[in-house]
Amino acid sequence: MMRRVALIVVFYNPEPADIAFWKGFHVKDTLLLAHVNMSPDCRWIGFDDESVWHVEFTENIGLSSAYNQSIKYCWYQGIEYAFIFDQDSRVTSQAFSYAVSYILNLDSSGSLDKIGLFHCITGHELDSIWLGKQSLPISSGSIVCTHAWKRIGGFDERLFIDRVDWDFAMRLVANGYHIKPIDGWSIDHDIGNVIDARLGLLYLGRYGSHTSIRHYYISRNRVYCLLVKARRQEYGSISILQILFFLFIGLVRHFVEILMFETNKTECFKGFFVGIKDGIHLGEMVQ
Repeated sequence: MMRRVALIVVFYNPEPADIAFWKGFHVKDTLLLAHVNMSPDCRWIGFDDESVWHVEFTENIGLSSAYNQSIKYCWYQGIEYAFIFDQDSRVTSQAFSYAVSYILNLDSSGSLDKIGLFHCITGHELDSIWLGKQSLPISSGSIVCTHAWKRIGGFDERLFIDRVDWDFAMRLVANGYHIKPIDGWSIDHDIGNVIDARLGLLYLGRYGSHTSIRHYYISRNRVYCLLVKARRQEYGSISILQILFFLFIGLVRHFVEILMFETNKTECFKGFFVGIKDGIHLGEMVQ
């Protein structure tokens, strides 16, 4: 029976608990588990199942490139739906099978016309609303329709990490595709070092603390996506005022988050400002 669904897990310096979970994850024989390994010293993963496609890279090629390498393999194998998970996401075999059945049932009923992406967890709410778009999914827990991936040119590998999922979803919508949640499906996803953010006695919610490298890519890619990609109408019709407003508010919010919540503020601000500079420079090279 031809496989129609692949499960892609991207590993990068995983914890022992991540390895143990995915090695113990079982899916139906008709499904393909595609394991992408971005760590050059990770031969210890050692999946024995013949259905596992294991790739090792000699350097960190970035999340967007790892996704593209994996989904390209799926495309050439005739696989139609690629489930994407980060190493620290958790999903039960029953929940995974439910999502597969949900999609294939829609497919058999002819209800998948122009759906480019299914998802479980949304994010980027404010970023999306400012541009007049729907709430967009984060990559982990998303199911990419490979035909849509092929048509819009895949993930933008210039982004490396951060905003990779946002950019991909925005381009899908701009090309007439729909993004659909899977009703009744959930996964657990760890967004990193999460802290409870407070301003005095006022509780502001949960904030994902990041390294200076992550802050670099967040600001760099925000500038690049808005100053280059949005201006080229890659995200559809968006006015210059919307773009500038979104860019200004996004950078200010990012600055305030570092100021209020990060402990190593010097390094995080360095990443933030160098990212802005490099985002402008990247835009100049692309244009």
